Amino acid sequence: MKSDHDKSKQELIVELQEMRAQLAAGGGDQFAENVSSKVIDSALDATPALIAYVDKEMRYRYVNRTYTDWFGKASSDIVGKRVREVLDPAGYAEVENAVKRVMNGEIVTHRNVLEVANGEEKKVEARLVPQFDADGLITGYFSLVFDISDRIAAEDALRGSEERYRSLVDICPDAVYVHQDFQLVFMNPAGAAMFGAETPDTLVGETLMRFIDPKDHGLARNRYEGLMKGIRQPPQEFLMRRLDGSN
Repeated sequence: MKSDHDKSKQELIVELQEMRAQLAAGGGDQFAENVSSKVIDSALDATPALIAYVDKEMRYRYVNRTYTDWFGKASSDIVGKRVREVLDPAGYAEVENAVKRVMNGEIVTHRNVLEVANGEEKKVEARLVPQFDADGLITGYFSLVFDISDRIAAEDALRGSEERYRSLVDICPDAVYVHQDFQLVFMNPAGAAMFGAETPDTLVGETLMRFIDPKDHGLARNRYEGLMKGIRQPPQEFLMRRLDGSN
């Protein structure tokens, strides 16, 4: 059997949804009675995600071990407290906006930054799932929170790399453009100047065929189809035209 630490985010979400279904018969007020200690120990306490159940008064009714570890408090010091009493002010402000939506019956996924017991700030992604009673009234919500600090750091590094690459492309004296099936999706300033446009944005969305002399359309299409099959294409001269029609 796969351990909780090895489970994917989606698998944990499915487990949370199954637990929500189990609780539907008894309602949120029967949380402790409806979930066995074995389920809590094996399916909740072992997971690296933060799991909590919060009632409609915004009071914690249950938190798993990861939750207590992050905030350096015993479960008894969290359960019964309002969310604003546990989270730092900035983190709570973001949660409060999401709670307004979940209390209207919406499943909400949002990102937040939480300050934990050692003063570290963790970037998280939280999924809030409303809980309904037998009459369809909302009794509270489940919260499933994942630490995505490493993913955010990787995204920031990739974004920085892309920005540096774009800067190099923008100052390149040669035309650089990207097209998808001949529809232009990127053009650098040198390319815009070559085609007689004032700015690159003017050309994005245009068809590249507009700038290739009609007699070379077949050649251009054959080369593109070859590239899409992974076949390298040798350098090729083309007759191209500017916006004003000049060669």
